[in-house]
Amino acid sequence: NNEQRRSLLNERGEFKFELLPALGATLEDLDITLLDEYRKLLGLDSVSNSGLLIGRDMASMPEKKPVINMAGILLFGKNPEKWHPRARLRILRFEGKVEHTGTRLNITKDIYVGGPIINQVRESQQKLENLLRDFSTLSKTGKFTKEKEYPDFTWREAIVNALIHRDYTLEGADIQVKMFEDHIEVVSPGRFPGFVNEHNIKDVHYSRNPRIARIMAEMGFVKEVGEGVNRIYEEMGAANLPQPLFKEESQTQVVVTLFNSLQLRRLVQTETLIKKIETEIFHSFNPYEQQIVLFVLDHDRITTQECQNLINKSRTMAFRYLEKLVSRQFLKRVGQKGPKVYYATGLKINTPKKQQDIDKSVVLGQRQERLF
Repeated sequence: NNEQRRSLLNERGEFKFELLPALGATLEDLDITLLDEYRKLLGLDSVSNSGLLIGRDMASMPEKKPVINMAGILLFGKNPEKWHPRARLRILRFEGKVEHTGTRLNITKDIYVGGPIINQVRESQQKLENLLRDFSTLSKTGKFTKEKEYPDFTWREAIVNALIHRDYTLEGADIQVKMFEDHIEVVSPGRFPGFVNEHNIKDVHYSRNPRIARIMAEMGFVKEVGEGVNRIYEEMGAANLPQPLFKEESQTQVVVTLFNSLQLRRLVQTETLIKKIETEIFHSFNPYEQQIVLFVLDHDRITTQECQNLINKSRTMAFRYLEKLVSRQFLKRVGQKGPKVYYATGLKINTPKKQQDIDKSVVLGQRQERLF
């Protein structure tokens, strides 16, 4: 079809989408505040708007008035969707690990982010930051620490790459960020650019939209050419997370997948907790009590309602389990009564000691006095 032909010609360099005129666009269609920000970064305060646009290949001057092109309107347009209906990013959050449709539709969040590419980067990163989770873990010093679901750089870079390198000749698809329980996907319209493929993506670099890429680099969203993908691999490895996946699907889209190893993190948290608490004490809890303790470790607190949902018991039984853990000093109640009452960790974790310093004389009847 026409879109596929244009995409192929764009890849060959015979058709430059960025340089297509944004028909009817004038300086009034641009975000002048954003353009001023860019001008100051370049130290070109004395250069006019038209001069800046022309100098950076975002406009031409065939006659007396500047003709703004698609690169200019995508980067600085107030409403780029007027010229490209899917020049936007969509954030979708799903319940579970896979996407369902129809009667099993499992979307819990659906957020559209539009406007100039620069603002899309900023707004989408802010919204995603609020949706991503933190994990609580016990450090070697016995203190609770927060660990991010994914290293910040990895998902931020994946979004920036999609906005810079997507195939804008495909006007029927937008960029999608799909969030699942155990992974996140950044879906970008179009094939891998140039000679890049999933096997050489760490070594081969190609800008499908070089003018957009250049200006995004000058705005500080891109560091060095080729650094981003390699650093995603490095950051995921440093966080002990699986390697990212870069895959082309159906010759129509590129999908970047980051895994959060949720199950592994839970296992590590459980093992760490057991190491900090005497193993026999932890296993003396029934399964419901173990669930409650681990939930508080993950979330720092729990209400009676949350406990009821967690263990699928009546409110009375949930309250009894919580109070039992309070009596054993594993939890502490915050507040006296009413809906604002919650339970927080009552754990007093000791820092690691030499084995010979551990008092092994404590028997089961004295468990409450050990460590807590």
